[in-house]
Amino acid sequence: MNGKNSSSSPKVLFVLKKRDVSWGDNVYGKGFSSGLLNSASFVCNMLKNEGIGSKLVEVVDNNCIDKEVTLFKPTHVIIEAYWVLPEKFEVLTKLNPKVIWIIRNHSEIPFLANEGIAMEWSRRYANYKNVYVSCNNLRCMDSFNTFIPKHKNVYLPNFYPVTGKNSNLDIFFEFLKFRKCSNNPLHIACPGAIRPLKNHLLQAIAALKVGEELNRKMYFHINGSRLEMNGSNILKNLRALFDNNPLGELVEEPWANHEDFKKRLQGMDAVMQVSYSETFNIVGADAVDVGVPLISSSELQWSNKMYQADFNDVNDIAEKLKRAILVPYSASYARRLLKNHVKNVPNIWMDVLLTT
Repeated sequence: MNGKNSSSSPKVLFVLKKRDVSWGDNVYGKGFSSGLLNSASFVCNMLKNEGIGSKLVEVVDNNCIDKEVTLFKPTHVIIEAYWVLPEKFEVLTKLNPKVIWIIRNHSEIPFLANEGIAMEWSRRYANYKNVYVSCNNLRCMDSFNTFIPKHKNVYLPNFYPVTGKNSNLDIFFEFLKFRKCSNNPLHIACPGAIRPLKNHLLQAIAALKVGEELNRKMYFHINGSRLEMNGSNILKNLRALFDNNPLGELVEEPWANHEDFKKRLQGMDAVMQVSYSETFNIVGADAVDVGVPLISSSELQWSNKMYQADFNDVNDIAEKLKRAILVPYSASYARRLLKNHVKNVPNIWMDVLLTT
């Protein structure tokens, strides 16, 4: 960092790669959101609220970046995820010598290991003047310090706009909901892309165990149309698990835009995100925002520890899920934890923007 922009107001351009990939009946390139797009949008809007000029664009490939930079004239360009060829910065930095470029990684090392270019590209990015690499998690940033220069490694965490209203009556209303619906079927959601380290199969087994113990038919809701990194094998196993299973049924929900997705979550009894690797987890934050109990692993560092389960222990996962169903759940406390986690994010982003 060199402080070159400390005397001027930053102007930030977020650049994502447009993905015209069909996920069931929905196509991301036609306006349906992804976790990456939602993440960038939340930060972009946060910066606007802080008085910072900010814009988000989607481009077909890295040859379209310079056009967007010329139009918006930013001080900083945030490239969301690893999709720009490192050698492209040979051209971009010469065309825009005053622009700061930051490639933002959204994955922890265990998941990033599935990307064969991760280590090579990170090092090559950092070799260019005014090009930085960023992590959205301090633990991951510490790992990056072992293979790229520390001064080229910056921390830019996720932001989440908590909109749900808190109430001291949350616990009371959740108790009434349980008493009224205790004989109804269970609707458990495990949303998000189906891919390694998301742990869908073990969570489904835990949910079946809970349904059996409570003598309630269990419906396990997933996004069956969004498969990544051999996710088809995971989906195949999920379908086989529920095939002619008297304890529950698999519900494959189509992909949806963010607002519609949050409305769907409101009909769930609980949301499960007991993942092996996470840096933030937006769908978990969505559950908290709409007041639905969230069962997670400790990877979701902002989540309620009472509902964090061991991702390898099916009985612990089942126990935490059962707790969420039987014990009155405080949505206001869960929102407070999430708000506390993101409260300093605007300041962290401003510090980076003003000192690079």
